[in-house]
Amino acid sequence: MILAEINPSKPGGLPIMANVKEVAGAFNSGKGFEHPVLDRFKANADSGPSLYFDMQKVEQRMDLLAEVARPFGVTPLLAVKSFPDERCLGSAQRKLGGFDISNPVEYACLPNNLNDKLVSIVSPEMDFDISGFVSKGNAAVVVLDSFTQLDRYFSQQPGIPYMLRVQSTHLVENTNPAYYQRTRFGFSLEEVGQALKHPKVITTPPAGFHVHHGSEINQITTFQSMIKSLASLARELQVEPKFINLGGGWGKLTPEEIRTLLAEARKTFPLPCSILMEPGHWYSKDTGFAVCTVVNQMQSIDTINYTVNISKRAHLRWSDVNLIAPIESQPRKAQRVQFFGPSCFEGDLIGNFIVPYHSDFSHESGLIPGQQVVFSNVNCYSVAWNASFNGVARAKVNPI
Repeated sequence: MILAEINPSKPGGLPIMANVKEVAGAFNSGKGFEHPVLDRFKANADSGPSLYFDMQKVEQRMDLLAEVARPFGVTPLLAVKSFPDERCLGSAQRKLGGFDISNPVEYACLPNNLNDKLVSIVSPEMDFDISGFVSKGNAAVVVLDSFTQLDRYFSQQPGIPYMLRVQSTHLVENTNPAYYQRTRFGFSLEEVGQALKHPKVITTPPAGFHVHHGSEINQITTFQSMIKSLASLARELQVEPKFINLGGGWGKLTPEEIRTLLAEARKTFPLPCSILMEPGHWYSKDTGFAVCTVVNQMQSIDTINYTVNISKRAHLRWSDVNLIAPIESQPRKAQRVQFFGPSCFEGDLIGNFIVPYHSDFSHESGLIPGQQVVFSNVNCYSVAWNASFNGVARAKVNPI
């Protein structure tokens, strides 16, 4: 018997035989699912919902990105909203160039000694004291994305440089797979030109441009398009940016693609321009697991419906999880299963899966009331969204 990582099946589809052959083939190749944190699950005596993250792998990713970025003088930040856990923030302090934050609450969560770090402030509100964001010894830059924010910035005169946020949808080619038509964040290209004619902006010009394209399927070509468009914008407006912030959305890019991309960015914006990037999920992809307990079981025509004590909406938002299940070496059949959270919300669906087995499904899979279930591919953003709802406890977060 092996542990297999089973991907969600498409509702309405019946890829049962294909799934059986896939898992059987993986077994014959000696490819069971293994992960260093799985042994820790066995020692988890808590019957409540838990989220585990392999912090060694997270730190390795931070080291890797810092190594990739260093030859090009690019500063990788951690988007605090992506993984607001004390241990992750401490790792970022040691290994990265700083943090991307949105408000005073996120700033307060950061480690105290930030003397050699940069904090980028990107907020939809800007109704707080901007000058307070350097109290931990860090440098700072603030991002503005509207004329209202420009007015608030100049009314405070915080002495912190600012960038103009440009709408990403005006910078990405509409043929790009990650393109989407509208965003509510940032100035349009026309508005950037208008902002630069503002009397106070003329006196105190922006330090550069910020762009964030929030698609989950960004490709290297997505960023290449944005870099090219920002360069054209800077030439057209006769601006020599001191900062270019390429934002987040790096989750699908490989280290090799990032290296190629940063080389192009540095060639386009030579030193002394500071190039920033704000990955979130990139650091922790494939490191998160959820552990829960089966609390109810119901049989429909061709599907077993399980209720577990972890919720898609309360604990696993933004996570499209895989199921970790034991599989016999020569599966002959397959069972469709669904997992639901314990809330009263009808749509609290965690996922649909096809689980191969040999003869006795319940015994082989271990999917019976009272037994633990493990899901992989938990997104670090689930830590930030982690909540209590309908009397269900918040999940315990365990960076290990």
